[in-house]
Amino acid sequence: MRITRNELVALLRVAGRHDEIGRAQQRLPDRVDSERHGGLLDELGLDLHELLRPTGGPNLSDRLGGPLAPESSG
Repeated sequence: MRITRNELVALLRVAGRHDEIGRAQQRLPDRVDSERHGGLLDELGLDLHELLRPTGGPNLSDRLGGPLAPESSG
């Protein structure tokens, strides 16, 4: 799954995980690929699938303006 750092930060903000935003902004590249950057995401304690999971209401990606689907590789 691919997501921009700004989208990930927005997901953290919506999820109320404000204490993790600074570390994410400092350590993550502009474009995050969950496979390529999985180790770094784990190190930061970030799980993209968890952040995108519906939490008793609208999906977080919907609340940000649309689906954050995996990009096709071709």
